[in-house]
Amino acid sequence: MGEKMLITQALTEKETLQDEICRLIQESKFCFADTICEREEKTQQRKLNETEFSRNAQELFEKIQEKIKRYYQIEEAIIVSNAKVKIHTQVGDFTVAGAVSLRNRLRGKSTYQNSLFEVNMERKMDQEYTRSVQQIKNMNLQLEERADAIRLSILGKDSKGKGDNSLDSVNDFRKENTMELVDPLDIKTLIDENEAKRNALLSELDTRLKVSNATTFIEI
Repeated sequence: MGEKMLITQALTEKETLQDEICRLIQESKFCFADTICEREEKTQQRKLNETEFSRNAQELFEKIQEKIKRYYQIEEAIIVSNAKVKIHTQVGDFTVAGAVSLRNRLRGKSTYQNSLFEVNMERKMDQEYTRSVQQIKNMNLQLEERADAIRLSILGKDSKGKGDNSLDSVNDFRKENTMELVDPLDIKTLIDENEAKRNALLSELDTRLKVSNATTFIEI
């Protein structure tokens, strides 16, 4: 019967193994190959006789290999467990693997850039909204300048004796040409609501995954 451990323990050991393997490889300078000449009894870099050097190289190689093997055993057990164990969320049931994938996608991890559908759509919507609002501001400002020019041309420098009726055409011009926003989806509200839902789901996924990892056993 194999060794049992919680997912949380397995993840901690897996991270520790990764650090140890990387450290052993990075610090292994002239541990696997060195140079020696016939008149010298020891290797040039490590200063060991050939027998000692060979023994140390073999021991280090086996030590690293054992840690790599252990790492893969733990990783495989976690993957198998994550594909079977399910968690419940507000948007439905997921395997742990599916929940992790969803969480990473919602967080915008680089691997998922092309599948950030909701965020990409909202970003596009926000760009169009911002551009339209700015266009309205610019065009209505130009409209006011044109309306002022028309008003001055009608009134002239001396406006005495001229009633408001003479300016009806100016008001009609302004009314007919004023730009307004067409926003049937209420984009800003929609984006805020969706962001709140995503944040709530991310928080729930984090909690559910932590509970699952702290209560699920795997066998190595």
